[in-house]
Amino acid sequence: MTSASRDRFAEVVRAERVDLALACALIGVEVDADLDADAVVALLDDLAADVLRDVPADEPPSSVATALGRALGGRLGYCGTPEDYADLRSSLLHEVLRRRRGLPILLSVMYLEVGARLGLLVEGIGVPGHFVVGVTDGVERALLDPFAGGTPTTVRELAERAARGGAMPPLGDADLQAWGPVDILTRVLGNIRALSTSAESL
Repeated sequence: MTSASRDRFAEVVRAERVDLALACALIGVEVDADLDADAVVALLDDLAADVLRDVPADEPPSSVATALGRALGGRLGYCGTPEDYADLRSSLLHEVLRRRRGLPILLSVMYLEVGARLGLLVEGIGVPGHFVVGVTDGVERALLDPFAGGTPTTVRELAERAARGGAMPPLGDADLQAWGPVDILTRVLGNIRALSTSAESL
C-alpha cells in the first residue's frame, strides 16, 4: 500500500460502518500499487446488476439463497478448488472477481457485498475450517457454500466437514454466529500473512 492507501484503509476500518468491499480492495493495493480500489468496488456494483434478474424478490430465504448461488456459482462460475489455498490471488478481492476463483472467505465477501447491493441480508459465517454465508429474513436462515459454487448446505453438513478436519461436532451456536466486517478482515489478513510467510521460507 502507499501511504495514502494505508491511511484510507485505517479510516475505513475505524468507521462506524465498515465498508468491507473497499477495505478488501485496499488490501489488494498492497500487492498492486496501481490498483484502483474504487474500480474494484464498482465491479461489485456491476456484478449485482448482472444477477438482479436472477434473484426473486419477496421470497423465503431458501428460495433467494438458491437463486443467488445459481447465479454467482452456477451461471457466472465463481467457486474454489484445493489449489486455491496456496495461491495468494485467492485472498485478494480484485483477483477473485477477475479469476472467479478464491478462498471460501473471499468468495463469501463477494456474496455479502452483492447481496447488500440487492437489498438482501446476507451473513458471513466462519465455522471451524470453513466459511459460508447465510441468507436470512431475521427468522429463517438458508446456508450457501460459495467455495462449492454456491450450493446450499446445512448445519449437519458443516458439522460433518468440521469432523473430517479434526473439529468435533456438533457445532455450537457460537460457531454459527454471523461475523462482523472487522473479524472478516482480520481473518483475510491472517491468511495473507500466513501464505506470505510460507512462501518466504521456501
